[in-house]
Amino acid sequence: MSDDHHDEHEHGPSLQTYIAIFVALLALTGLTVAVAFVNLGALGPLVAVGIACVKATLVVLWFMHVKYETKLIHLYVASGFIFVAILIVITMGEFVGRENQPADILGPPPAAAAPMPAGSAAAKHH
Repeated sequence: MSDDHHDEHEHGPSLQTYIAIFVALLALTGLTVAVAFVNLGALGPLVAVGIACVKATLVVLWFMHVKYETKLIHLYVASGFIFVAILIVITMGEFVGRENQPADILGPPPAAAAPMPAGSAAAKHH
């Protein structure tokens, strides 16, 4: 095999693609900050996580060059994400299935001992 085969097509994104992805990541970061100041109720965290997933996808595909790799590498990357998703589902299933816990199981912390005045009876015994 000659090295001419590798010269036929570029392995990885062009500079223009890097700049476009960088600008998209900046815009998505700005969108995340803007969404943080909007009261979306329970949808707020879901929107933020959705934007984060889009940003992570851009980074994995272009900056980590997964888009230009073989199907075996795609399988490895996908299996990693599936494993993390399984761990999250297990954790959330356990969290949601818990009974409501009391706010403070141990009770209030003990009061800190205040320094005794010099003339007190307790200070004379020490």
